[in-house]
Amino acid sequence: MMGALTPFAASASINLIQDGDFATPVLNPGGYEYGATGTPWNFASLAFNGPAPSGSGVTYLPSAWDGGRSAPPPGTQVAFLQGAGGVLSQTMTGVSAGAYDLTFIDAGRPAVGSSYGGDLTFQVLINGNVVDTLTTVDGQAFAPVTLDVSLINGDNTLEFAGFSANNYNGDDSAFIANVSLTAVPEPATILSGVLMLLPFGASTLRILRRNRAA
Repeated sequence: MMGALTPFAASASINLIQDGDFATPVLNPGGYEYGATGTPWNFASLAFNGPAPSGSGVTYLPSAWDGGRSAPPPGTQVAFLQGAGGVLSQTMTGVSAGAYDLTFIDAGRPAVGSSYGGDLTFQVLINGNVVDTLTTVDGQAFAPVTLDVSLINGDNTLEFAGFSANNYNGDDSAFIANVSLTAVPEPATILSGVLMLLPFGASTLRILRRNRAA
């Protein structure tokens, strides 16, 4: 019976994102790397006016980069956005148009004195269009985020971009991990799955009736 249900379940659970847990590059415990390479993600910094730093990359939590005070999610490595200019993005090819669920977890960089913290506002964009604007706060633990997005046929680009650094001379940062982008099943597909279950429900009912009669 389980074999008959597998295609239905799998069709709605394929993650379009590669390396959503930021496992590459492989870092030593406590390490971090700006502009990380060898990964499907692109890490960049946007030029902006002001003295505050900006950037993006990968860090192994806890690390010196965050004062060693962040509790890591499963997988230990996460992406970071620093300041109102850090950007990380990934382009997916051969995508089918439709509705998708974008999920990830985010956290705020713990403050150390008056040097840096986690009150960073960042935007989530699909193909340059803002899907949502979120703000992490100083020392915020990892929290789940789910967004409804629409993709077009062909290539699509997901982007996380630092938008507004709110404290610490602009040196605010957010952590992002466990990124997933999966198709939302069409109503017809859901109905087909329900119809597939009906014979099994009827069989179970007949078994219960036989057992009760015995």
